[in-house]
Amino acid sequence: MFRRIPADILENVVFRSGEVTNLWLRGVHTRRRTMADTKYLSGPGLRDALNPNTDSSFALGAGRGEIALDDASPDDTEPIGCTPSKSTVWVKQSADFQDFLKLTREILVLVASAVAAGSMPPALPWLATRLTTLSGVGAAYALVTCSADEVGGGTGSSDDARNAAALLEDAELNVRPASGPDFYLEVGLGGRVGGVLKCVVSLQEGKVRLAFGIHGAPTDITLVRPVLDALKYTELVTVYYESGHALTSDAVWESSLASAAFPEWRWADFAGYDVTAEKPSTKPAEVHALAGTAGDRSLFSWVAHTFRSGLLTCDDGAGEVADFVHLAHDETLSLIHVKAASSSSAQRSVAVQRFEVVVGQAVKNAVYLDGENLRSALSGSRASNSAAWLDGVRVADRSDMLDFLKVRSPRAVGRVIVVQPHMTQTAYESAWRASTMPVRLLDTLLNSARGSIVGVGGELQVWGARLPVRAAAGAKVSR
Repeated sequence: MFRRIPADILENVVFRSGEVTNLWLRGVHTRRRTMADTKYLSGPGLRDALNPNTDSSFALGAGRGEIALDDASPDDTEPIGCTPSKSTVWVKQSADFQDFLKLTREILVLVASAVAAGSMPPALPWLATRLTTLSGVGAAYALVTCSADEVGGGTGSSDDARNAAALLEDAELNVRPASGPDFYLEVGLGGRVGGVLKCVVSLQEGKVRLAFGIHGAPTDITLVRPVLDALKYTELVTVYYESGHALTSDAVWESSLASAAFPEWRWADFAGYDVTAEKPSTKPAEVHALAGTAGDRSLFSWVAHTFRSGLLTCDDGAGEVADFVHLAHDETLSLIHVKAASSSSAQRSVAVQRFEVVVGQAVKNAVYLDGENLRSALSGSRASNSAAWLDGVRVADRSDMLDFLKVRSPRAVGRVIVVQPHMTQTAYESAWRASTMPVRLLDTLLNSARGSIVGVGGELQVWGARLPVRAAAGAKVSR
């Protein structure tokens, strides 16, 4: 009548609400020198740090989140960790036994709620896909074990498991494929092979079982027995297959490039502006003189009017940092890159090529999210001739911005914004419902760019057009 709590239930309890603060990940991709076998991530909001392009070949081993256990006190959080494969939850040391009982009860209430909710989407959807069948799994070629340091990284494992991991780190583990997911393992210690094990792989009630046993007559049982005993801790093991699959003690995984929607779309109103006109003029001097002036309907003027609060400067020209740089009153820094739409039609469709150049420039110039790099660039030859505004009012130069950048906190938010109104909210949502290839390619491009910008401490937003309802040919447009 008793069974372990399924892994997806624990994942939803710990990672769906609150902040994800620690993740231990195991690679399930084909092993190669250019990709890590494991990852350990730590930070205040790791759900946003994951990238569908670079993390979709990693499976969750363990993790920790800051969870509000009482709905009446959402700011009162507890650090809760879990190892889904072992149906294990771990918590900080309690003040006394009654405090431990209270915390345990609150966690079980959350588990019961997750069970009652039934099937839900993955809490960390950009990680590797857990499969429910061994069909197609074959040709094992490598077996990798966790290091003792990883086992001691908060996964709740025992000293015996850490000792086993230490032994397996130094053991000979040479894989030969058998039929289907089964495989042979030549094992030994000290650089010497003492015999062969066979591993029979099965899937029982959704959980992988790796059964190791001696195959044939060992040449030296003293080299085989310690390795066989250590391999009973199957949570230490990851097996890789030529079929593109990987097995861990809890599941069979498939690594594939995630088809994930770009998470940082913003839909803006461009009414009154010409989305096909990027700048007010083709002459550099006139661009700075006319941007933001009455009567100009270019996207440069849209930026000047949209980012009225705080400090704004236009840096258009050769060697530019971005088309605009904005510094908000809360010290949020935005590098704004603008690209015109190829059409003003309300029926314009997804066009990946409209983003390729501007996104590439945005990634290249993300280095200017660094305060010193930005101040140096903005102090260059165009500094005295560039358009600048303070709270929407034109000012003589960008000296105020340069002064504020000197004292801006290094912890303040930095972001890169791509303004491209060719993409409309209506077209994007329609394309995703139909799962068309152009929108998947576009989001792959944007997710890849986001990964590069997140890597230097920033964030990427892309601003498209929110069409008026009357322009959407009767389609329902979410606002």
